[in-house]
Amino acid sequence: MEVKTKEPSLSIIVPVYNVEFFLRECIESILNQEYEDFELILVDDGSKDHSPAICDEYKDRDNKVKVIHQTNQGQMRATKNGIDIATGEYIGFVDSDDWISGTMYKNMMSAAYEKNSDIVIISGQRLLKKNRLAPFENKFDAGYYDRNRIEAEILPHMLNNRDLYGNRGIQPSKCLKIFKSEIVRDVYSLVPLEVKLGEDMACSYACISKAQSITILDKDIRGYFYRLNNNSISWTYKPNVFQQSMTLCNFLRHLPGTENMADYQKDVYYEECFFTINAFFNEYLIDNQLHGQIKKDRLTVIVNNPQFIKASSMVDMKTIKAPNRFILRLLKSKRIQSIRFFGGILAIFRHPIIAVSQRFM
Repeated sequence: MEVKTKEPSLSIIVPVYNVEFFLRECIESILNQEYEDFELILVDDGSKDHSPAICDEYKDRDNKVKVIHQTNQGQMRATKNGIDIATGEYIGFVDSDDWISGTMYKNMMSAAYEKNSDIVIISGQRLLKKNRLAPFENKFDAGYYDRNRIEAEILPHMLNNRDLYGNRGIQPSKCLKIFKSEIVRDVYSLVPLEVKLGEDMACSYACISKAQSITILDKDIRGYFYRLNNNSISWTYKPNVFQQSMTLCNFLRHLPGTENMADYQKDVYYEECFFTINAFFNEYLIDNQLHGQIKKDRLTVIVNNPQFIKASSMVDMKTIKAPNRFILRLLKSKRIQSIRFFGGILAIFRHPIIAVSQRFM
């Protein structure tokens, strides 16, 4: 008679694409957790390097590891396919070029069971140049939030990106969270595959909008480590980044329970401006070989987009930090030649101005 094995309390999903130089460190950091009641699901999204072989190597070595190999379909599909086979009560995510501390999931699962929280949120750190670590935190106080507090305190201000530097009320990365599996499944059944940029934002904020309870851990408990990998998908040129950004913002604007929240709705206008600046940087800071006329045509489409025009009229310029304030005013003016000149200067000198201070994919 076949003995049914106990289902794990936690499923950890890692989408994998061409990260052979970082993948082992990522997997080892997960398998070396002090918390042991988990399964690890590696979803290889058609990698062209040695990543598929590394995934299979760990599957053969450890019975906690499951592997999915799929043709390249993008991170959203890879994540959904991982969720489909996850059996844990909670689901967490790790990017395949990052790593986590040995106590991260122990701390998060302990907090989850203490209050039966739908979501637990932790802080992280970014690995910068010269191996410097910078904190990656949320703006809300640590503690337990029931549904009343979520509606009164978190939902209206979870975006809160009015300086346009990506330092939001709740950091959008789903890797900084664990979710009750039923919430994640519900959200990913609703998020359209067209949301190809900002999957983390769509997932995290949609889950928060549905949650009945959330626990935010103390900021000193930083269990997640981001690697700013210039070869990752988040740092590659994206030809449709502006259109995808506006699709994301449309999704965020209609999250359940937020339609009548004035502060939240205004914050979406800031996000539309934030991503418009990101689209400008995408054309000039990230290496691409497009002809100058094509860049001009794309900029013309961006600055004349009704969604951006309305958003740029709704934000308070005084809250926006330089240089993004200058760039937004330039885009709002529709002076294409001036915009192209400034973009050309950035492209030549690769000035370290980054509109997106975190990854959204």
